[in-house]
Amino acid sequence: MVDDVADVVYFTLEDLKVIAVTGDIAEGRRLLKNRRLEYERSDRLVAPAFLGKAPVEDSTSKVNVTSNGNKTEAEVGTVIIGTPVGPGRIKGIVRRVNTLQEGDDVGGEEDVVVVVKPITSNNNDVTLLFSMLLRVRALVIPHARWLSTNHISQIARECSVPVVQVAPSDLKRLIEGRRVDVDGMRGIVTLTDTGPRPKIS
Repeated sequence: MVDDVADVVYFTLEDLKVIAVTGDIAEGRRLLKNRRLEYERSDRLVAPAFLGKAPVEDSTSKVNVTSNGNKTEAEVGTVIIGTPVGPGRIKGIVRRVNTLQEGDDVGGEEDVVVVVKPITSNNNDVTLLFSMLLRVRALVIPHARWLSTNHISQIARECSVPVVQVAPSDLKRLIEGRRVDVDGMRGIVTLTDTGPRPKIS
């Protein structure tokens, strides 16, 4: 009835009981097809940026987008345009970690965490992501073609933490210690000043 054992998640226990009693494999396949289409349709839905009254945006002037090519040093006022994942706007200081597993020492009151490597959708990363979002002010993650941000968006919304997804090449501009403004509603990260520089050992 199913080509992939993972497809069993589209059935309820009651569905399986009825199919087992009736032996109606054709009905089981029809049900599987409809449930998969319904899931795929729901998966394409984008959650609203907010519920109820729209949040008031800061009355700041617009900043022109600048580009530094391949330079890793970004100038103050540089705007990195990404994809909004979790709504909200916050200012803070960049803290870089390679993976969620390395995020145990972040969580200061001004920490905007930049995760360098793509987040996976396995259960361990979801748990680590939830733990991190409870401790930080904002999160910036790299784009990955295979990554669905629906789950990340839901967790971020519950934790009231802005999240922006940017191109991996733009992560180089977000240097440890730089001050940034993260706008999860519009999907942009702005460098607001140079901030403290990391010590070179």
